[in-house]
Amino acid sequence: MEETNKAADTPQERRFPCGSCGAKLEFQPGTESLICSYCRHENIIVQSDEPIVELDFQAFLSRLENEAETTEQNLAKCDACAA
Repeated sequence: MEETNKAADTPQERRFPCGSCGAKLEFQPGTESLICSYCRHENIIVQSDEPIVELDFQAFLSRLENEAETTEQNLAKCDACAA
């Protein structure tokens, strides 16, 4: 039996240390920087030049469903013996 590595299956937490004291910074939506709650140092969030494009989740699921390989199964059951 093959053993799986559970650590590889779980997402890794991303940590953003303070540039001054090394404390863990936490994201606050709507801001463009992370401010350390201990020393008040400001870590700027680098903005990407790539445009942010919203994707249609339902269209993606529909496309996956249409591209998925399917197989049809027929089941038979005997009414007399339930085999």
